[in-house]
Amino acid sequence: MLAKFIQKLFYIFIFFLSWQTVFILREVKINNEKFQYGTLGIYFFELLLSVWLLLNIVSLKKCSNKKILFSVLIFIGYSFLSIFWAYDKLLSLHLLFPLVLGALSFLVLQEKLLNFKVFTFSLILSTSLHGLLGLYQFFTQSSFSNKWLGISEHIVWQGGTSVLEIESARFLRAYGGMLHPNILGGFLMIAILLGLCAYLKSSPKENYWKYFLLITLLVNFSAFLVTFSRSAFIALLAGLFFILTYYLYHKKIAQVKKLLSFIFIFIVIGIIFLLSFFNLFFNRITINSRLESKSIKERIVAIKESQELIYQNPFLGTGIGNYTSALIKNKNVTKEIWHFQPVHNIYLLIFSELGIFGFSFFLFIVIFIIWDFFESFKKEDINRVIFSVIIVSLLILSLFDHWVWTSHSGIIIFWLLLGFSREKNINYV
Repeated sequence: MLAKFIQKLFYIFIFFLSWQTVFILREVKINNEKFQYGTLGIYFFELLLSVWLLLNIVSLKKCSNKKILFSVLIFIGYSFLSIFWAYDKLLSLHLLFPLVLGALSFLVLQEKLLNFKVFTFSLILSTSLHGLLGLYQFFTQSSFSNKWLGISEHIVWQGGTSVLEIESARFLRAYGGMLHPNILGGFLMIAILLGLCAYLKSSPKENYWKYFLLITLLVNFSAFLVTFSRSAFIALLAGLFFILTYYLYHKKIAQVKKLLSFIFIFIVIGIIFLLSFFNLFFNRITINSRLESKSIKERIVAIKESQELIYQNPFLGTGIGNYTSALIKNKNVTKEIWHFQPVHNIYLLIFSELGIFGFSFFLFIVIFIIWDFFESFKKEDINRVIFSVIIVSLLILSLFDHWVWTSHSGIIIFWLLLGFSREKNINYV
């Protein structure tokens, strides 16, 4: 009875993972503007995950892979130590909390028996609701707020809102119920790759399951397009390439044909959207508009700022979660506070916050991921291949974005997927 409750709790947590329902503990205002990266809060999904981990505490003692256990614990331990030299220690603790939850989940998943199909259903259903909301936001060019679901209102003309601009007109990008269109794009990328692989490995008798996957794939890909997330698009292309390579390598011709059929459908949907909103896509790709050019310049400035922080403290870093606080401390705040954002590259970001030692520990984990990625490809362990492909796609996305390190849901989904990419007991029903 308890075992069933624990499993159901996990799948409920997976459903709520992408929703930003939060209990605010602290809000920071600078120049009468809310500083998003200084806000502290506990998310509803973190409470669910905490309970699930407590009920699975015995599994932590069974982790047999000592190398993985040691590398994860030393990375978390060093991140904890960085609090002592951080400028804003509460902010460091705030980011450390989901990092610890994610790492513990990773360790528990080494020994847990989970149902691939139920996990996939929970994650895809939740993400699809965000996708539908994102399509509504884009096509109506409006949004609404809801504190219970953690949805914020996004006003097109307001500074800090993520928009596209053509001929002095501004268009709202799809947020869904998430903090930024790039985060929605990332979650949709995960859901699309997961849904595709689930469809390719489904049996002929699972008609209703395949209908669900087909419908959500069409919804999620359409929503994916209106996030206009370049980083998520690159990651999705990489993921599709890896999946296709895997099936070609093992000469699974039937799956190759199905995958190519889906890619053809995606191309058709993409052409329809491209023709319907040509100016928006053209400006986003060619960086011709004022906002796109400004965005690229800001990213270049952010890279230089991260390098400055690294040069200032190359060994210890600013302390976990203190990147933006260190920026504000070093500069006179004369521009809008939303200009102070983390560098859009988690590798530079982690180097800036944890120094060369912390970055080396993280890099060691990344090397483990890539090694396992190639190992899983050689074997016909499709479950591990699926999650290995997704986690590597996330690592590619992280070259161009920071939410995998700065958002609580991003941190936890990273460690969960990492756990699944190594977990050998994912049964498929």
